Amino acid sequence: MRPPSGQKAPPIAASTLDSVTLKQAEIRISETNKGNVIVNIADIVLCQSDGANVEMLVARQHDTEILRTSKTMKELEEDLPEQSFFRTHNSFIVNIRAIERWERTGRNGLVLLKNGMRVPVSVQKLMKFEARMKEV
Repeated sequence: MRPPSGQKAPPIAASTLDSVTLKQAEIRISETNKGNVIVNIADIVLCQSDGANVEMLVARQHDTEILRTSKTMKELEEDLPEQSFFRTHNSFIVNIRAIERWERTGRNGLVLLKNGMRVPVSVQKLMKFEARMKEV
């Protein structure tokens, strides 16, 4: 799911993630490779578990930035608003506003983000994910 080594993640327009309620909400990410960082919640595209750390893909004006934190996926899932984020897999939390489309792939699912990235949906979370997406 990460871009190849040495390459930046594909950009995603920050305007596609804007929301009146989320635009002002921020989260402090500590222990990242950049120190403490304040991030607008609406700019978070996805969170991906990478062993002991979690990588957050954050949309910026003309670029996409990857922040690494030692927060667990469970902690991030609790910190992020459930109306805007969904944990599609044990290793992924996705911003619903960043989703372009999704599909079933046998018993599992697959989410295609607006920036072209693909994120799996586990068998255990597929029915709840589809129900959640009907609400959007």
